[in-house]
Amino acid sequence: MDLSSSASVAQFRWSFLHPKYWGIWIGSGLLFMLTYLPWTVQRMLAHALGRFAWAVLKSRRKTTIKNLSLCFPEWTPVYCEQQGKQVFIEMMLGVFETLRAWYRPRWFVGRSQIAGLEHLQHAQQQGDGVILLGSHSTMLDAGGYICSQYFKP
Repeated sequence: MDLSSSASVAQFRWSFLHPKYWGIWIGSGLLFMLTYLPWTVQRMLAHALGRFAWAVLKSRRKTTIKNLSLCFPEWTPVYCEQQGKQVFIEMMLGVFETLRAWYRPRWFVGRSQIAGLEHLQHAQQQGDGVILLGSHSTMLDAGGYICSQYFKP
């Protein structure tokens, strides 16, 4: 079955310019503009947003600390909290990476690497399949683009 023939192509409709969609357009425009900030500025914003989210999202903070303490019972409560704060910062960094993957994917060219790439390439040359496993916190948009630089379908 040829999936390309059954896929519908999204088309622009003038009704998308209706005022009820303006929030989406403005939000998309702001996100687009954020991708043009230097990476150092994006990192500073991610740190600030991560700390803000840590302070405001109390139930997520509690869940994060609980998960860390269950996964790493040898960690002290203080260390779990420190690592939890870092999780929030890393997630905000991931948001900026995802925005770049959406709006400016070529930014990743020459700025990323895959540890163990030679093993993946060897498996591909042998015709073997490989399953890449990542955590649920991985920003797949950026990872997909980066992998596309090394592997052809």
